[in-house]
Amino acid sequence: MTSSINSTNSLMRTYGLSGSGIDVDSMVEKLMTAARQPYNKLTQQQTLVSWRKEAYNSFYTSIGSFRNDKIYNFQMKSTLAAKTVVSSNSSAVTATANGDAAPINHSVNVLQLASGVTQTSTDKITTGTDKSTIAKQFGVSGTFSMQINGKTITVDSSKSINELVSSINKAGAGVSATYDANQDRFVIYTNGIGASTGIDYSGSSTQGLDFITNKLKLSALNNVTTSGVTSSSAIGFSDTANLAGQFAGLAGSFNLKLTMGDGTVANIAVDTTKTSLSDIINQINNIKDASGNQAAFASMDSSGKFILKAKDDANPIQLTGSDAAAISFLNNQLKLTSVVDDTAVIGSTGVSSSERVGTDLNAAIFPGNDTAFEIKISDGTNTQSVTLHYNNSMQEILNAINATGLATATFEHGKFSLKAKNSGAILDLSGSDATAQNFLTNGLLLTSQKGQDAQVKIDGVLTNQSKNSFTMAGVTYNLQSTGNASIMVQNDTEKVISSVKTFVNDYNTMLASINTKLDEKYDRNYLPLTDDQKDAMKDDDVTLWTTKAKTGLLHNDSILKTLRDSMRSAFTDAVSGIDGKYKSASSIGITTSSDWTEEGKLYVDETKLRAALEDDPDAVYKIFGTTDNSSSSTSDSSFNASRNGIATRLYKYTNTAINDIVDEAGTKSATAGDLTSVLGKQNKEYADKISTMSKKLQTLETQYYNKYSKMEEALAKLNQQTSQLSAMLGS
Repeated sequence: MTSSINSTNSLMRTYGLSGSGIDVDSMVEKLMTAARQPYNKLTQQQTLVSWRKEAYNSFYTSIGSFRNDKIYNFQMKSTLAAKTVVSSNSSAVTATANGDAAPINHSVNVLQLASGVTQTSTDKITTGTDKSTIAKQFGVSGTFSMQINGKTITVDSSKSINELVSSINKAGAGVSATYDANQDRFVIYTNGIGASTGIDYSGSSTQGLDFITNKLKLSALNNVTTSGVTSSSAIGFSDTANLAGQFAGLAGSFNLKLTMGDGTVANIAVDTTKTSLSDIINQINNIKDASGNQAAFASMDSSGKFILKAKDDANPIQLTGSDAAAISFLNNQLKLTSVVDDTAVIGSTGVSSSERVGTDLNAAIFPGNDTAFEIKISDGTNTQSVTLHYNNSMQEILNAINATGLATATFEHGKFSLKAKNSGAILDLSGSDATAQNFLTNGLLLTSQKGQDAQVKIDGVLTNQSKNSFTMAGVTYNLQSTGNASIMVQNDTEKVISSVKTFVNDYNTMLASINTKLDEKYDRNYLPLTDDQKDAMKDDDVTLWTTKAKTGLLHNDSILKTLRDSMRSAFTDAVSGIDGKYKSASSIGITTSSDWTEEGKLYVDETKLRAALEDDPDAVYKIFGTTDNSSSSTSDSSFNASRNGIATRLYKYTNTAINDIVDEAGTKSATAGDLTSVLGKQNKEYADKISTMSKKLQTLETQYYNKYSKMEEALAKLNQQTSQLSAMLGS
């Protein structure tokens, strides 16, 4: 910007004392005006540098926006190969598709939605008349704990139920709680959905379980449907857990080779960290003879023993070829003591474990503990009481519960399951005593409730998903409810055409702004105004002059000219290496104006573009979005323009221009602090020169005033002497 040098006001001036009538200020100003000419030229040159920097930085912003907001998106398949999706049953499932989705129909059968767990008090919970504390609201005392998903929550009866809600919400248990004072009900729910979510109270103290079930009236044990509740983990031995986790000291891998009587051979490869006993049993039971019939039988009996036998004595099982580790596993872990080596032959009577290796349904669950408890099972109409003991066997527990006729209890793979027997029935076990609640929760490890994954068949293939929205093969499915739907994925030709037209308009706008600056003429007669010149002009005239002085600063600029030429070539040159008959912008109806005055403006022939897309739906994507993977990046010197699509080329060219602008003018219009760009360095050089010259001008102005002050002093003395002489002569 321009600046001027002001007089030094602190100077002690004595001119005017002589009465000479000389206008010293005017004379000094005229002298300084001449002296300031080199200074004014420097300030004008600095202003021009600042204006050029400003002009460049305007393009830095606009080109960057064009690259990031327009070109980047126009390289993506979702833009250039857009798809539209129609669902035949939007109440069951809706869908969207990206550019990678194949334009085909998908059959969708939603079997169940993913869900979390919500538990609400089955009735009003306040038994007292005062809700100020838990003690007064529920008639409990002291402090006790309850567990929610493994997190300990302390229940202090001297605090309020709202403080308990806060403690639960802060525990990090994956659940949230709330208390509705108007309805007088407590609600707890999982923060997420899917089978990995749930609400598990196991580990809670007896008093804590009683508080949850009989005070807050929660627990899934009062809402058991035919889907049931199951132990959260195995109660003892689990035939579905990996072998290494079930048998101490077992590790590594082995191969069990079974040869049937007709020569059929089965090799069972076992990885003890992955394979379970159930896996081995299933593989043995799947062995077929030459006629396709089951040739071998394996199982675990109710006493916890493993059994292996052949179909009949005429077709025995031989273990020849099994490795030593496999024989050791049969002998030492499964206790098949008759199988001493691989020469053993197993007939129809089979071999059985010499002692229990799994869960014995007839053994006491908690030996030596004869504590009794009562389980009350109600389906809303009928109620049955079952009295049990901790030292009952699992079989006795199953028999007692199943005898009620209201529930079905089973024990499989080391886990206990309880379900409502009749369809539509909902069981309530909340009337069970505190000891029973503790046995069900901490003894049988019944999880209060688990969330469920979505189950859906897509094109006949069953898949489980933890959420109701997921993406497969480029199609995002949004499950709404159970039911069937046909999802029709189609090429969205009209959207692609619209995208192309929008991009071409953006390109033309960018090109026009570049051409405008390149074509502007620079008039050297219009230099930046000095402050003195501005003071002498009207504001409107100053604006007009400044606008004219800024015009043409980037006339024929090499950076913009290179970018313009590169942008044009990006559209005119064909793309090599792509298949199909469409390889250039012109082949799909995008051409440059034949009018040279339009300086490369593009036009879109919609009819030709639509025909190309109907013939080859990926034509636009291949021409614009193709990327040559032999180049490490678009800024790499090895960039091969001919093997890259138009948008890829444009991204590279604009990126290069932006980098060149940064080298020339930095990233911001402000000159302060920019000491790296070419214009930033020039500005600093001018600033240093202007500062030096300003000091010299101030010194010169001071010298002028000092000279006139001395002249005034001399004239004053002369006048005094003259007056004295006149007085003497006159006397």
